[in-house]
Amino acid sequence: PPKLEIGSVVVQLKRHQEKGTKQDVVTDIFVAWGHKAEKEAPIDVQEIADAFDKLYEEAPKGPPAPPAAQAPMAVPGATAGQLSAATLSTTPQQLLAGRPQAVPPPPMHMPSVGHGVGA
Repeated sequence: PPKLEIGSVVVQLKRHQEKGTKQDVVTDIFVAWGHKAEKEAPIDVQEIADAFDKLYEEAPKGPPAPPAAQAPMAVPGATAGQLSAATLSTTPQQLLAGRPQAVPPPPMHMPSVGHGVGA
């Protein structure tokens, strides 16, 4: 998994998965750094937010490159048979490719249309 230094701790970044369904949540990132590292050098929530804000500011602007134009991720010591054409920067469009388009339901706090006062 990709790694990022936050403060003095190197963390791992992974796609977040729903526990029950094991489906990727394309809008969430799982950040892991272990109990021992947390005891030795706790990471403040603001440090995590600042690190991601900095990554966002440094990210290329504009539409993402087509998947075929992105370079494959290099993994030291891995053979070609062990790797697929994975990339470090996977877009939500790439994650959703081949899946049916579904419109999410409105948030629970939103009232239903036609059920207000005087309806």
